[in-house]
Amino acid sequence: MTELGKMSARRAATRGKLLEATLAVIGEKGLHGVSVDGVAKRVGVTKGAVYDNFESKDAMIVAALAGLPDEAMAPFAWPKGRQGTVRDRLRRLGEAIYEGRGDVVRAAVGAAEFQLYALTHEDMKKRLADITSMGPTRTKARLLELFDENELPMPVESFALLLHAIVPGLNQFRASAPRPPSREVVVAMFEGLAGQQSGA
Repeated sequence: MTELGKMSARRAATRGKLLEATLAVIGEKGLHGVSVDGVAKRVGVTKGAVYDNFESKDAMIVAALAGLPDEAMAPFAWPKGRQGTVRDRLRRLGEAIYEGRGDVVRAAVGAAEFQLYALTHEDMKKRLADITSMGPTRTKARLLELFDENELPMPVESFALLLHAIVPGLNQFRASAPRPPSREVVVAMFEGLAGQQSGA
């Protein structure tokens, strides 16, 4: 391997360690707990090494989150297949959203912190498109695995946007309300979207 190749391999290894450390800090302290100094210290490198790999702390955070598999970023496990009526599939979607991924309180806190961080860090707002699994485009693709466009009660882009509003809000409500909605109530909400469509 040439000297240049060795340097590239070393840099790639350092970058990988920085991304791992960033995810570890996010898991332990949340997004607001991430600092360039803290990540550099954890990896055993200088701040300069961080800035050799990333132009900013937010660029490092986004690169770490973007490297996660889609499943890790999604707030619930998407149902698969087009078996059953539209109502059946909407029910399965509602059930999946209700089940979520693990502890609803932890999920709600994580989503709220992410929103707060994104709202208060301009650099992060500009970079959100890099986290493709979180965008309505990815949600639209998932919806089209479940439904034909003409089966949905609204344009697929609108439904994707609706889900991006409903899911975090529902989790926040379930985590904080004295009497959170039951599974039956949440599932009925999604079943109701089938309306009176033919084949529903």
